[in-house]
Amino acid sequence: MRVWSHEPLLRLFRSDRARLEAHPAGGGGAALHERWTSDGRVGRLAGTLLHFSYPDVAAYRTKYDRYTTLEAQSSVASPLRLLGACVMSVARFPWLLLAKGAALDGPRGWYVSWHSALYPVVTAWKALFK
Repeated sequence: MRVWSHEPLLRLFRSDRARLEAHPAGGGGAALHERWTSDGRVGRLAGTLLHFSYPDVAAYRTKYDRYTTLEAQSSVASPLRLLGACVMSVARFPWLLLAKGAALDGPRGWYVSWHSALYPVVTAWKALFK
């Protein structure tokens, strides 16, 4: 999926020089979307890593629901935050489709772009009505 390509991910590291940090996509405090960060030198490896995160749409939807719920539980509920997320999603969807190249992935790319754009909206909605 082009929408997830070119994300700099730390894969090989010295265990005494790296730590796992959360980067919640919906703005909450949940320990989700974690990434390894390093205090040491970071380089790039040639090649492509094939990573099949979701075997099917049902697996994607299950994880999406679980993650948005967890982020909502650690988020501050605010109608203003929900409104801001809605406004941002209007710009984020075409950006994911065009700038990130998801449109070239066909219906799968459109589906992921749509749900990725709505992720902060869903999180804010769940936080407001939890």
